[in-house]
Amino acid sequence: MNNLTAHSSRIIRSVAALTAMLLCTGLAGCGAPSATPSQTGTATDSTCKGRDSQTQYDWPWYDSIEDLTASSDRIVYARITSCAKPPTRDTGYDTTIKAEVLGTINGNDADSTDGLPQSGDVISMHGYTASGSGAGKLTVGGEYVFFLSYHDGTYAQLTPALSTFPVTDAVKREPAASANADGSLRLTDDIAARLGLTGA
Repeated sequence: MNNLTAHSSRIIRSVAALTAMLLCTGLAGCGAPSATPSQTGTATDSTCKGRDSQTQYDWPWYDSIEDLTASSDRIVYARITSCAKPPTRDTGYDTTIKAEVLGTINGNDADSTDGLPQSGDVISMHGYTASGSGAGKLTVGGEYVFFLSYHDGTYAQLTPALSTFPVTDAVKREPAASANADGSLRLTDDIAARLGLTGA
């Protein structure tokens, strides 16, 4: 190969490499695909995280699922769409959790059903994901049954180690397969049926 041919070959390879780089840039990058972004911009299948905190809270204890139900204002079956740190001025919780409602019922039978969120609504709740809270791992895109308080338009998780139950295909067939993070309570057939979970 003469010098002119070698020089031309190097130019062609350089142009090809530059073209490939520009194509990758125009197509939002090449390489391994990332997690699918949700409609809110948080990647699905990612761990739900908020403010890292070792704060120890004085949580109430619930001896049974009936006790937990009676202490709840709302029981919501929902899919997490995003998680974020709350504003610095907000204290008492470490994660803002947004979730799409799939089903909801009153917890305390004495509560009014007015204002119950409807299927498809997206609610924002004061939640907990930091290790100090005792909460279990939550996943963006994951489905859960949340036992919540509801005051002045604000939803909040009750004792996080006790009040959140993951929902999988197995749980839809057998609700008792879902336990809270503490492992002390399990979802009941009655609650699952009322939420429409078993028919999902």
